[in-house]
Amino acid sequence: MRNPAVSWRIILLAVLVGVFLVGGAACVTGTETGDSLVNWMYSWEAASERAQNENKPVMISFYTDLC
Repeated sequence: MRNPAVSWRIILLAVLVGVFLVGGAACVTGTETGDSLVNWMYSWEAASERAQNENKPVMISFYTDLC
């Protein structure tokens, strides 16, 4: 015969896991995949000129799928 306290712990754990899964799914589906807030520039000349005019640094992002 099982201990009633153990059964309640299992039920409580299952409910908590369910709440966190539903909450996590709501966060993931609530994100937008539309336009980016970053205005990406693909020309080094244009980007460096704009950075100098606005006195801002330039961030260069490199990406490869070789590894």
